[in-house]
Amino acid sequence: MRISVVLPTLHEADTIGPAIVAARAVLGNCDVIVADGGSEDGTPAAEMDGVVPDELMQERLRECVEVQDPITQAARDALVGTDLEVLIDRADDDTGEPLGRSHREAPEIDGVIRITDAFARTGARVRARVTEACGPDLVAEPA
Repeated sequence: MRISVVLPTLHEADTIGPAIVAARAVLGNCDVIVADGGSEDGTPAAEMDGVVPDELMQERLRECVEVQDPITQAARDALVGTDLEVLIDRADDDTGEPLGRSHREAPEIDGVIRITDAFARTGARVRARVTEACGPDLVAEPA
């Protein structure tokens, strides 16, 4: 059986090489597919021979998004009604509502959790009940 590993990257010039080496050390002679999200930091994939033309890259990205968006929405919908511990990252610039993330969301990559009708300082941990899923983002209220 042949194993393929997909490594999504964005601005990972310093870490992608070691990640490929680590994947092959654990999995043996596997295919490693680097899916770069438009890095501009000298990521090796951007300089390699056979770089896919931008138009084809955008078409493939659209196809991936069409497949992934319903999966993401279903996973977020499944969280409605659950309680989460939310780490507050900042306040919304327009509404002042606390915005944060649980252990499921990576900063600057995944969606955020908006906590309505609440005040919480940056760095606080708040227990919140998810009331709505809006694409990658969640809306919650204090639990």
